[in-house]
Amino acid sequence: MARVDTTQADTRAVYRLLGAYLDASPDSLYTNPYWNRAEVNYYVVQRHEKVDLAAPFLFSRITAKQTFATYQPTVLNIKPVGAKYVAYVLLYAEQASEWVKQSQWNPPVILRYYAVQEGSGRWKLENNWPNILPQWQEYATPWIRLNYPPTFAFYPSQAARASAFCDLVVAARRLTSVQPFGFYVMNSEEELGRLFNVEYWLAYNTGFTQKAYNRTLSGRGGEQHLHERLCTCSTTRLKTTSWLKVLPPT
Repeated sequence: MARVDTTQADTRAVYRLLGAYLDASPDSLYTNPYWNRAEVNYYVVQRHEKVDLAAPFLFSRITAKQTFATYQPTVLNIKPVGAKYVAYVLLYAEQASEWVKQSQWNPPVILRYYAVQEGSGRWKLENNWPNILPQWQEYATPWIRLNYPPTFAFYPSQAARASAFCDLVVAARRLTSVQPFGFYVMNSEEELGRLFNVEYWLAYNTGFTQKAYNRTLSGRGGEQHLHERLCTCSTTRLKTTSWLKVLPPT
């Protein structure tokens, strides 16, 4: 379903692209034909992960078929951003089941995707990450490479204290193979969501660690989010959660 004007050729092409992608098992790990080839090569071929950065949150406990049977996708907007387009897709239960009514889990999410035209002239989807991060700043300490948006009030002294905290953790736990890591800090949970193709999430995340990428992220607006910092310094497992509750059997 669309709530946008699809009379323009490019807008119509992006709208159809969104529908084709959401109908093509976005919860599956495979070379997705509707996605930017460079990102497919990096995430799917090299890292054996789903190419859509929202997928681990959306489909960690339920399948795409279950999700879209309950929450029907609606394209809210498709607008140009330079040579690309950015699109917003609402998941909403138009005819809410009793479970959805009782849990008040509606809508759970608004997805946000970029669309880029490849050399062949075909439009392909793209993650938010490479479109947002170029505008951010970076500051390096002995232990931490801090990345933050232009709107973030950054204090080098706090970054130095955070790095010193890592010194204490490493010494206290006698860690010998710890490496410097990336820390992405921002002002809100909304900014955190946008990095992972989510414009709005009902059960938002405030921060998590991705050990596979040697990085931690915080939407709490502080250089010293010690809980996540401790996880990065001293653990080896990936921490991530799903905001979608387990649906009842169908």
